[in-house]
Amino acid sequence: PTSGNWTHKSFRPLVTMSFRAQLASGDLRPESLRMGNCMIHSLNVVLLQLLVGRMPCVGALWAVMCAAVFALHPVHVENLPYIVGRADSMASTFLLLGLLLGLRRDRSTALRARNS
Repeated sequence: PTSGNWTHKSFRPLVTMSFRAQLASGDLRPESLRMGNCMIHSLNVVLLQLLVGRMPCVGALWAVMCAAVFALHPVHVENLPYIVGRADSMASTFLLLGLLLGLRRDRSTALRARNS
């Protein structure tokens, strides 16, 4: 619920479900919660590398370098030790997934147009 004096009234159901999944696993130590944040951040690094690698005129080396900067930049890494930073990391995950799916759709549309 997003009512009461204890809440800041934000509605983030996927973030809440990820915390509940960790609660169901029985491990709510801060280290394990941070590890969950690290796994989401690692997924974001891979997704960014895939996204940059699919851009025209960008080589694989540049994609790896961009992903490395993203992985280590303090703006992104600050979400890892703070458990509530999971919301920002998950927002990045869905943004990157959306961009990748958009590129995939555009490529398939362009291929269909060429073959017609």
